Formats: sequence, C-alpha cells, structure tokens
Amino acid sequence: MLEPQDRRQLLESLRPPSGYSLGFAVGTTYSLDLLALLTTPLAFTFFDWEDESGRPSSDPKALLAATKRSADRISIFCQAGQILVPPKHQVLYGLLEDRVFEVTPKHGRGVFHPKVWVLRYTAPGWPVIYRLLCMSRNLTFDRSWDSMLVLDGVLEDRTRVFARNRPLSDFVAALPRLALRPVPGRVQEGINRFKRELLKVRFELPTGFNDVRFWPLGIDGARQWPFTGRIDRMLVISPYASADCLNETNKTGHSNVLVSRLETLDALPRKCLDAFGRIYCLTSSADPEEGAEESDDADRLPLAGLHAKVYVADGGRYASIWTGSANATNAAFHGNVEFLAELVGTKKRCGVAAVLRREKGRPNLVDLLESFEPSETPRKEDEEQRCLKKLKKLLLTARTAIVQSNPTAQVAAIGADGFAVTLRRMSPRPLLLPRGVSVKCRPISLPTASSKPVPEKARTIARFAPMSMLALTGFFAFEMTAKSGVRRLHQRFVLNTPMENCPETRKQEILNALLQNQDEALRFLMMMLIGDDDSDGRNVVPSSGDSSNDARRGTTGGSLFEALMRALDREPEKIDHAAMIIEDLNATPNGRRLLPEGFHTIWEPIRKLRGVSQP
Repeated sequence: MLEPQDRRQLLESLRPPSGYSLGFAVGTTYSLDLLALLTTPLAFTFFDWEDESGRPSSDPKALLAATKRSADRISIFCQAGQILVPPKHQVLYGLLEDRVFEVTPKHGRGVFHPKVWVLRYTAPGWPVIYRLLCMSRNLTFDRSWDSMLVLDGVLEDRTRVFARNRPLSDFVAALPRLALRPVPGRVQEGINRFKRELLKVRFELPTGFNDVRFWPLGIDGARQWPFTGRIDRMLVISPYASADCLNETNKTGHSNVLVSRLETLDALPRKCLDAFGRIYCLTSSADPEEGAEESDDADRLPLAGLHAKVYVADGGRYASIWTGSANATNAAFHGNVEFLAELVGTKKRCGVAAVLRREKGRPNLVDLLESFEPSETPRKEDEEQRCLKKLKKLLLTARTAIVQSNPTAQVAAIGADGFAVTLRRMSPRPLLLPRGVSVKCRPISLPTASSKPVPEKARTIARFAPMSMLALTGFFAFEMTAKSGVRRLHQRFVLNTPMENCPETRKQEILNALLQNQDEALRFLMMMLIGDDDSDGRNVVPSSGDSSNDARRGTTGGSLFEALMRALDREPEKIDHAAMIIEDLNATPNGRRLLPEGFHTIWEPIRKLRGVSQP
C-alpha cells in the first residue's frame, strides 16, 4: 500500500537493480503532472529527488542531467486532456514534449485509465531484467492511499513463450494504436521489442503466491470481466463504485465485504449495500481530506483519501488478489482502458480474512477502516449538487471537443530574435462548445494574463507574439468556465500540441540557458559521467558554489579526464551521454563558448576510442 505523500517509494521502485541501467521504459497514467514526469528520471541516477523539506528536487541542473541521461528511453501515455497545468513554468518542460503521448480509447467510450510501468534494464554480461509496476496511482503528486505491485523477471533464451504473459504483451503493443498522433520510430521500435520479449520473461512471484495473470481491459481481444471461476467470498476495495458493477460482483460469494469512500457509499442504493456482509470506509484520521477534490477549481487540488483498487476472492483452498486501475464501476469494466494484475495463492495467506486480519506489531489495513451503516433514507442530491454535476458534464463535453479539434502550433520567426506562435484547429469540423461554456488558452510558458479566448468557428484559435526561443512550447493550457445562473465552475488542462517549423536549435538553447559559464558546463559534464551508484563519484563534482580557479583547473584537467577514462572503462554508455551534451553545445555559438579552450584535446581521443561519430 502506498501511503499519502509517499512518492519516494514509487521512484525507488523505478530504480534499476544494482549494476544495471535503464534501457527503455513505457509508463501509462490517466492524469499527468509534468513536474512529476520531470523528476522521474532522477530515479535512474544517483541524484536525490527530494529536497530537505521532502518536496521534489528543484535543482535544474540535476533535473537536466537526469532528463538528458534518459533521453529517448522513457515514453508516457496519458488520457488526452488530462495533463495538469503546472503552477510555475519550467524551461525544462520543453524536453518532455516528445515523451508524452496523449491517447483516447478507439471505440469512443470511456477513458484511458491504466497506471502501469514496464521497464527494461540491461548490464554488460548479465541477462536482461524486466520490471512491471501495476498501480492505482497516477503520475501526479496525489495525497491518496494507493496500491502498487512490483514484479521483476529475467528474459530467458527460450523457444516457447509464457502464455500467461501474452495479455501484458498485447497491452503494451496496443498503446501506439491508441495515441492521437503517430509515435516516433524510436518509441515504436522499443514497444515492438517489449511485445516480443515480454513473452519470454519469467516473472518472480511475491512470497506466498504461485501464479500471476494479467488483465488488460478495453483493448481489442481482451476479456472484460476477470472475476470468474469459483468465488466463495469477495472483498472489493474501490474509491468509486456503481450499483450495476457491485451487483455483478455479488452474484457469487456470500458475506462479501465492501470498502469505499464515504460519499460513494452514501450515494449507493440501500438494496445494493444490503447485499454485502460488511461495509467499511476510511477512518477520519486516515482520511483527513476526504472529499477535498470537490472544489470550484478541482484540477488544482491533489486527489486525497482512498484511491486503491483491490479485489480479493476466496475459492476453496485458494484465493486471488487483483490490483491495478479499475474501479468497481460499469465504466471501468465495460468502457475504459484499464489494467489489473491477478496474484493467486492460498486462502490462508492471501484470502479475504488474511487481508482483513489484525496482526500485532505491524500495520494492518483494517486499522485504517471503520464500519459504515447505510442510512434508512438514501441521500438525495440537493439543488447545489445537481447544478455542480451539470456544470461538470458541460466541461467534460467542452474538453472532449477541444481535444478532437486537434490543435497544432505553427511557429514563425519575427524580427531578429523573436517568434510568433499561431495555434490552429486542424480538424475540418467547427469547434462546438456547450452553451454557457467559455474557453481561453495560452502556452504554459506565458503568464495567465496572456490567455486568449478560443473561438468556435475560426480555424485560427489564437496568436501569441513576440515570444522568445525559450518560451516556445507545444504544451498549451486551456482554461474552461461553465456558468449556470450564478454558479460557476472552472477547470484547466494542458494539451501537448504538435509544433510546426520549430527552430532545430531550441533544445540546445534550453541547455545553454541553464549553463551560465564554463565552470557550470564542466560540472554538468561531470554529472553526466559519474556512475549511478551513490558510492561512485558523488565527491568528484565540485559544488555549484565553488568557482575558484583551482576548482576549475582541477575539473578541466584532472577530474574530467579521470571521469572520462573511468566511464570508458566501467560504463561506456556514459561517454555516449557526454557526447550528446557536447554535440548540443557545439550546435550553437553560445554553447561553443561554454567549452573551454583545449577541451577537445581531452575529448577527441576518448570519442574515437568509444567510436562516437563526429557530428
């Protein structure tokens, strides 16, 4: 179970095994926080991902180094229209545009809702290791109780495949087909490799389990109802639930148990609840912010309270536990794209009673719960709640229309150093917004005051000028307002729009902007060269506050050469990382000035020994 605020456990789960490095990773999420994605590559390096107060690292050079070292190796698929608007722009967000792929289910129903990571780790002379993370937590900073399953497996040299892995392989292979736009060749190549190799991975099961099964939902050929076979008793843990889905789970088993949010339970029919033997919600101490997302500006607040989705079924001597992204709703099992993993073990170790058992001296799920008694008179929506539901529906319709309009950013140079960005609607159909809904948009690099109204009929949505090179971005923020009488509701989201005619040197200028002088450039190269283990290289890099001539001479002459030679001997891929940075610096006049005189005397022999081509 992931506790609220426990992002460190997620990032530690992404960290490669000792001696290994990340080869390629694919992640899926419903909602996406760009800062969370920006800090994720820190998990694949030695860099600390939190500051002293526990907040995400704000060191731009550490973020830049980690992002550059994972270049082209991380791809994220998220629901279109569910990227959160960052409270503060980071120039580094420009490096994420070609890593984020927005998707929608192709059948036109439901949403893209899985929270899965598949990672491939490699080490010279050792077998390839795959890791699967199956979670209920999005790639955000939500303050919620979540679940996570981590499975490691070795890629075996075998002819026959593991049939149990085929649904996982099919799920990963389906992701590019769900994307709104074609994915780059490097991403498709990585996913094609996953599709082949996952069939030959022997996953190591957690203690107490003897089998694992994978349940992708909402993709072609996938089964939609995983709770089959003998079921004597069932435990359902889900923050959101619908009566039709719960009635389906109650067709089998007796004395079933339901755990959900208080407001979800209050809204369910009494007849549906009476079918359960016991019903629980989180205690007030475990759920101090239950309902916090019910706000006039809900997108600004991290999700709180219960968010885990877990299903436990007893069947004879055995039991199954399903965990993943699917809520106990009809939409989850008959509309959305979701993913669940099922673990099978003995009822004594992992059945309903075992999950709810209290054990002295260790934290227990049941300690977080309190009994819920259904009211004799079901709660009825008041006028305020009906109005809020109506406004949310209007905003959802507007969000869908904006996504389907396929906005594209067209860049044009104006003057010596400025640019104009025109956001155009590429769909031939007019943008039809619901009555009472207005929309404004802006690049996330510009302040809110720069937002411009979004017209319904014009193909040109908005023009922003002048903009600097560093302000250019494909991430556009949309702010929607729905009105009904005196009641208003605001929602915001970001779209990752394609960019046409964007200067080829934009990403190199991002690098130059963060490296102010030669000392910083050399320290940054050292960060790219040192090893991923905490014990290797931490003390080699001079601190950012040490700008003395002695430190500079040591970095340029001694330490840098030693770091290059050590990387060439122990981790030659680090030379490739350095070559990428050196190529970026050489691409612009400002960047070339950051490399001190005589640097190439050190670099050229190393480059040739590694076989790095000259750009």
